[in-house]
Amino acid sequence: MKSLILILTILSSSVAMAENFIGNLSHKACPIVYKETGGVILEHTVNLGSLLIENCAGCGPAVINPYFTKGVEKLRAFGLKDQESASIYDFDNNCVFLLRTLGSKVEILGSYGASGGRGGVSNVMKSGGTTGGVHRTFLGAEEEKRISTSPMNYNLDPGKSGYVTGVVVPTTGYQDWVTDFVLSRFIRLKGLEAQNSTASARKILFHGTHEEGLLDYHESAGCIRMANTDVIEFYDRLPLGSLVNVVSSSRPNPRNRISKSKNKVIVYDESSHPGLVKAGRR
Repeated sequence: MKSLILILTILSSSVAMAENFIGNLSHKACPIVYKETGGVILEHTVNLGSLLIENCAGCGPAVINPYFTKGVEKLRAFGLKDQESASIYDFDNNCVFLLRTLGSKVEILGSYGASGGRGGVSNVMKSGGTTGGVHRTFLGAEEEKRISTSPMNYNLDPGKSGYVTGVVVPTTGYQDWVTDFVLSRFIRLKGLEAQNSTASARKILFHGTHEEGLLDYHESAGCIRMANTDVIEFYDRLPLGSLVNVVSSSRPNPRNRISKSKNKVIVYDESSHPGLVKAGRR
């Protein structure tokens, strides 16, 4: 009983002290980093190749590159049917698109700023890269039950981080935490091609992040990080078992990294965060 009271006290203290921290970026717009040859800015509707691409009413402008349209056709080749939800993650522009097709029309249902792997697009174990190509989303039955009832910013993988945690409130500056947390929601990816055969073993995920200030940059260890409000919406709108295509240009390992030489990135003192208590391993 005392242990239960202690845990509840820690959780309630975490929520109360969260006011001292910043975080929870809401619907962070996709960055407009660059345009490949033939790329266009999508505001309302654009024609690119054989596709008419229609933006959703609440979505901000985003870059649509020729490899995006090829990515849609590839999803169809892997069985995507009209009116089914799917996702394309544009690695180069760090933009996650939620979409559905209807003939030659592609409807963007949502677009979210993200953070891909600092190791580029890679299938190599421990490379820090994000696996490219077509994947299928999945979760274990117990994971799905646990995740669907978890609050925003709650750490869903305490065994990985070595902390007993309550609410982990993200930072929105260039703070680099020592520990990688999986917050709010996560979705596992199973690779369907040779180029992403390691995705499941490497635990490549969509997930909410404690480093919301590093979104738009390739600063993850390979996962596709999203703002916590965004990943909850994305999780609710993309059914498990859906297809996801990670696309990029022909540039070798295109990366948008934060310059360390300008001393922008600082190591965050996570030990002072009220939501974290060391697990007390011996």
